[in-house]
Amino acid sequence: MLQAREKTRDLVTRCFVNGLGYRVAAVYAPNVANVMRAKWTDQHNPVLSTQDTREWSEYMAGATMLSAFFKGEERVKMSLKNASHHIQVEAMSVGEVRGYTRPDPTGPTAYSVLEVDKVLYGAAKPYKTILSSMGSAQADWQMYYDVSEQVPTIVKIESGVGENDEVACCGITVQELPQVEKPSPLQDRLRLFEALDMLEMVQSEGMLSVLNVLFPEVAISADDCKRMPVDYYCRCSKERFVMRLHQLPADDLNDLVSEGGVSMSCNYCNAAYFVDANQVQAIAIEKMAK
Repeated sequence: MLQAREKTRDLVTRCFVNGLGYRVAAVYAPNVANVMRAKWTDQHNPVLSTQDTREWSEYMAGATMLSAFFKGEERVKMSLKNASHHIQVEAMSVGEVRGYTRPDPTGPTAYSVLEVDKVLYGAAKPYKTILSSMGSAQADWQMYYDVSEQVPTIVKIESGVGENDEVACCGITVQELPQVEKPSPLQDRLRLFEALDMLEMVQSEGMLSVLNVLFPEVAISADDCKRMPVDYYCRCSKERFVMRLHQLPADDLNDLVSEGGVSMSCNYCNAAYFVDANQVQAIAIEKMAK
């Protein structure tokens, strides 16, 4: 029986399909895209269209599933620039997601470009992959695995619109485990993937039912899966923005004082912060005293 939490909570599910040699990351997110849309609606940003919100949700689903294969605070940073919009997503394996979709301030581009960075422990710099976009989240994430990961992988992503124009999305990524003997190639499951009405099944029966449809040879139980809540969450704070002011020359700080302070906003979540003239002046005095 589908629990209420599974219907209303954004969750990422991870499991190993023992005996078949696969690892799986799956996500169901009925809230995250709607939170993003609300945060990026203000006097400077008009309400996002349903289609733009759905598009962001699907790319977010792909990034969230990729980050689910990571550990700790390793993360995925994804950017898509197409003819009209710029989509940005950052997803961490601990279940944090942030980002936006908005008109590209640099103007229309002739090509759609997908950029994916993997920020991993022990790596001196992110592992970067840049590809020409295929025009849909599912196709782009499939191409990413085919080109960058070079491990047999299948991706399926869906989204839908419910009451009050709310957007829900779900996805599943199945990847072969290297050096594990498999009874059949992963590509043999394409027929099951293509026939699956995933979002409807997840909403009515839960993600566990989807896994058992895709892997009928084994009985996957809740005990075989690890689930992590997913939230739209940004680590920005006023204190971090104030620290940036310490990097400005004293003359620039004095200019801000004369203007009555400074307003700043986060590029990831659109949170607004105001540092008043007294706070800026204190920073300027501190810099001049050094």
